[in-house]
Amino acid sequence: MTCQRSLSPTGPYIRAICDDENGFLATTTEQWYSQLVRLVDDAALRRSAARAALHDTLWAFGPLRRAKLTREVVARIRGDVRTVARDFALDCYGSQDRGSIPLPDTGVLFENDRLGEAILTISLILTDQALLSEELLRSIERQTLEKLDLVIVGTASTAKSIETALQWVEKKGHRFNRVVVLRTTDHAARCAVWNTGIEATETPWALAINENTKLLPRYAAELLAAIRGTDAALVYLETQNLNPDVRSISDMLFDPEQAPSSANGINLVSLIAKEAWVAVGGYPDSIPGLEALGFGRRLVGFGFWGFAIS
Repeated sequence: MTCQRSLSPTGPYIRAICDDENGFLATTTEQWYSQLVRLVDDAALRRSAARAALHDTLWAFGPLRRAKLTREVVARIRGDVRTVARDFALDCYGSQDRGSIPLPDTGVLFENDRLGEAILTISLILTDQALLSEELLRSIERQTLEKLDLVIVGTASTAKSIETALQWVEKKGHRFNRVVVLRTTDHAARCAVWNTGIEATETPWALAINENTKLLPRYAAELLAAIRGTDAALVYLETQNLNPDVRSISDMLFDPEQAPSSANGINLVSLIAKEAWVAVGGYPDSIPGLEALGFGRRLVGFGFWGFAIS
C-alpha cells in the first residue's frame, strides 16, 4: 500500500507548480528519489528551479497582490463598475506571458552574510559611465538605516570600479547585514545588469542606484518609512530636473507624452518593491542612463502606482 505522504500532485500543488520548472511533482517513492538525486547532482537545476519558484510566488502570493485583490472585491461590493472594468483590463494585460526576466551568467566575487533581518537592500549598479568613487561608497555606509543589505554588480568593462568596491567591502563590509559583489558576463545587456542587482537582493524593497548617485544620510530611511504600510510599488525623491524638455520626474513617470530622448539632467532614484519587479518582468531595454526611469514607467504601464516625497 502506497503511503499517502509520498503523493505530491494534489490540487493545490498542481495549481501552484509547473513540474520541472518551478518545482517537482512525484507520485511514487521512486520518483521522489530520482528527483532528489537530480537536485543533489545538478547545481544549475537547483538555482533555476529556486529562482522560478521565488518569482512565481513573490507576485502570486505577495502583499501587493493581496491588497490589489482586496480592492477589487471592495469595488465589486460597492458597485464601482469603472474600477472593476479598469482592474479587469489591467489583469488581462498583466497576464500576458512576458517571458523570463533577462539575467546574465554571474560570478560571485565577495559575499558576507551576518544572517540578520534587513528589509531593504541598496543595489549599486556599476556601468561604464563613470568610475566608482569612495565618496559614493561612504554615502552608502553613512545611511542612518541600521539594518541594511548591499549588493554591488559590475561587468568586465567596469574592472577598476569592481576592484575599488572589493577593497572597500573588505574594510567596511561589517557595517552591513549582507554584502555581495557580483560580476556579470562580458556582453550582458544593460537592463540585464540592473535586473541582476534586484535578483540578488533578499529583502522586500530595493534601492537601485548607479555610480553617478550620492545619497544623503537619511535617504534610504525616509523612502522606506514612506512606502511601508502602503501598496505602492515605488517611492522616489522629487528633485529639480535639469532637462528643459520635461517638467518633472512625476511627469515623466505618469505622462506617456513626456518620454525623454536622452538622460541629460534626469536622475530618478527610487525605492522599489521586489514583487512588483517580478510582476512586470524586470527592467526593460532603455536609453543608457534611463534604466530607472524606464522601469518606473513600466510599473505604471502595468497598473502599479508610486509617489514622490520632497
